[in-house]
Amino acid sequence: MMIKIQKENFNVEEEISSIKKIHSNVGAVTSFIGYVRDNNNNANVESINLEVYEKMAYKQFEKIVEKTNFKWNL
Repeated sequence: MMIKIQKENFNVEEEISSIKKIHSNVGAVTSFIGYVRDNNNNANVESINLEVYEKMAYKQFEKIVEKTNFKWNL
């Protein structure tokens, strides 16, 4: 399983192609792409700041991987 957090812009097609080259036996790739609305609670949204606590995020990802591996006998 490959999990990646990055701050730089990226091209989704290039990322998927890269995964396919490294893991040719993979049958699926999932991703989440979100969009920021231009208004919230009747007020214009001018900017948004996203933060991630990487250590905690990866810890939670590891739990998800463990559950998945157990469920699917991987």
